[in-house]
Amino acid sequence: MLARRLLVAVAVTCALSAQPLEVRARALLDAKCIGCHGAAQMSGLDLRTQQALQKGGTRGPALPLLLKAVRREGDLKMPPGKTPLSDLEIALLEEWVRAGAPYPGAATAAEPNWWSFKPIPRPAGPRYAELAVDLVANRQLAWRDLAMEQDSQAAAQLLNGPGDLLVWGYRSEIYAISRKPAATRFLDSQPLTGVLADRHLTESRATVPELAKTNRAELITTKPQWIVDGLGPYNPELAITRFDDLRDWLRNYEEVGYTPGSVVYRRRVH
Repeated sequence: MLARRLLVAVAVTCALSAQPLEVRARALLDAKCIGCHGAAQMSGLDLRTQQALQKGGTRGPALPLLLKAVRREGDLKMPPGKTPLSDLEIALLEEWVRAGAPYPGAATAAEPNWWSFKPIPRPAGPRYAELAVDLVANRQLAWRDLAMEQDSQAAAQLLNGPGDLLVWGYRSEIYAISRKPAATRFLDSQPLTGVLADRHLTESRATVPELAKTNRAELITTKPQWIVDGLGPYNPELAITRFDDLRDWLRNYEEVGYTPGSVVYRRRVH
């Protein structure tokens, strides 16, 4: 049985190594980096295309900083959290950078361009869509590796007392992870900001501002024990503290902790 497992492991390793370098590197970026440096563009960095990679982010050119961060050299350590990339994964990125950081592109004349030979890409959309595509492609679910999901786990750990919860942002998994009941009928902040979920990380203009204002007037009549702002760190313009009609209500709360992508508040004891 052990010999059989070793043969299977060797076969899988050889199959993966046979894939082009850019395909293996892009799969690693999809699994470990795109959750934050894709549509969310944290620190202004988008790793989904070669053009965006070359542009870099607010910290400067991407490639030198990328390698330094994944090696955990200096203050910036990526991916965030306690689980670093493996030595093999870091070596893959180093090889990819030395090769000029190529991205999967059109097939060459010597390669078949049949759709059936192409890997099923993960869509740049809601996480449930990524899960569905991964299931169809029969590959490891990317959900477990998304930085935002890891951040939700960390935020839930800060909710270390009884009481109900309001999650500000499109982060409803925090309810499930923390096992805390929802304090209001608003399970995400879309009806409270008026900004549609598919653009709330990058835009701040409300599509239905009057309805959102009405909903916020309802919100301030409630008294959640806990509030997690899981949107403000990604889009400061939509942080819960930026809404004038919520500021008096928020004076009843104190900040008790934070993660890279969440701020946790608890109702003050009067």
